[in-house]
Amino acid sequence: MTGEAWLVGVDGLIAHNPELPLSVELIDNQIPNQFQLSQNYPNPFNPTTNIEYSIPVSGIVTITVHNILGQTVDNLVNEFQPAGTYRVTWNGSNLPSGMYFYQINASTFTKTMKMILLK
Repeated sequence: MTGEAWLVGVDGLIAHNPELPLSVELIDNQIPNQFQLSQNYPNPFNPTTNIEYSIPVSGIVTITVHNILGQTVDNLVNEFQPAGTYRVTWNGSNLPSGMYFYQINASTFTKTMKMILLK
């Protein structure tokens, strides 16, 4: 899936990406009982995969993808989100095959899971 992104920095810099390789959608706005990060599906994947997560309180949510060396290769989510259950679709077509890790940070919750990109 592709989307479109406009970013404005504090110094007035404006960046536009007409083909952002991911999408984030609210799939259930009922307030979940607990934080959760689900296993991505499909896994292994080529080149897109879905990651679902639940947050029981509103707040800043970040989801990042890291390579086997721990280097950040993509930032999937970095925004304020109301409580609910979400799905982010990620496109890893610009990366080589291998194991990757995705991590959520929301409020006091942090969890990391692994996924495999096979081309």
